[in-house]
Amino acid sequence: MNVTTVLCCRMTPLQKAAVVRLVSRGLDGVGGGGRPVTAAVGDGGNDVAMLHEASVGFGIYGNEGRQAVRASDYALPLFKHLRRLILVHGHWNYYRISMTANIFYFKNVAFVTIQVYHMFYDGFSGQSMFDSLLYTFY
Repeated sequence: MNVTTVLCCRMTPLQKAAVVRLVSRGLDGVGGGGRPVTAAVGDGGNDVAMLHEASVGFGIYGNEGRQAVRASDYALPLFKHLRRLILVHGHWNYYRISMTANIFYFKNVAFVTIQVYHMFYDGFSGQSMFDSLLYTFY
């Protein structure tokens, strides 16, 4: 089963949760990757089980109450704000996380490279170039 989008309507709350569970757990290993990330959008109390079952839940303030908003990961006042949240803020979040990981990697490479050069200079005596307090804050 190779699906990218599943839309459901006229279902009971347990059926909605079962569909999300099927997509997230039942497609394990399909497409060469791990489990797919599922997103659920709900606006009422009948969507709470589906929002809990999904990887990311978006609750929309509706006329039916605030149960979906309380059960969701993100709360939106209108459905049209979902597009900007996913496409703009999701893109910037991905960019910032990848840059942070990149900076973290090169910081560690620079730190270890300095220590390796110091080992050759010091004759492999085991003496540290940096103070132990620096290791604590590192």
